[in-house]
Amino acid sequence: MTLLTACGGDTEDAAKVGLDGVGKKDESTGAHKLRSAMPTNKSVSNGLVSFGGEDAVVLEGDQARQPCEEGTSTPCDGLVGVGRKLVVAKDATDRQIEFTLYSFGAQEAAEAASTALVNRTFARKDSVGDLPLEIGADETEVFNISGGRADVILRVGNVVAYVSAARKEDLSNAAKVQVDLIKKAA
Repeated sequence: MTLLTACGGDTEDAAKVGLDGVGKKDESTGAHKLRSAMPTNKSVSNGLVSFGGEDAVVLEGDQARQPCEEGTSTPCDGLVGVGRKLVVAKDATDRQIEFTLYSFGAQEAAEAASTALVNRTFARKDSVGDLPLEIGADETEVFNISGGRADVILRVGNVVAYVSAARKEDLSNAAKVQVDLIKKAA
């Protein structure tokens, strides 16, 4: 079972490699695809700010269920894997961006998790706004937080991404990078 099924493609070809969740489980391929969708320090750096950080953590199967349930407040039915990455600006430790990906075997499961995550986040945040640019996600919800922080929840096909930036000005670039990486990995 491959972790990312975010973007279209030929269903017949997808079934051959397990992209539709029907084929044989291939954890090494799934982990590789999810890791490919995780931002790197270089991909997040925008020319003005250089980011560093640890390698992404990728969990599959049963190991991924608890972080998914805690993160989305759902039973995470159809979950395939979870990835997490934290990057920190090399010139300012208070300038951080955290990326969390939840990959599901079906779009309906991703939609349910995305909706629950939005509702849960909305209950804890100050206000909701829009990203100032089109980033190509199927769903986008932005949360402006006091103190200059901002979070965005994105859904691209079967993948839900939660991006949290300590500085609001870093969010648009980070969200765009995340969407592009999900589409590329799919």
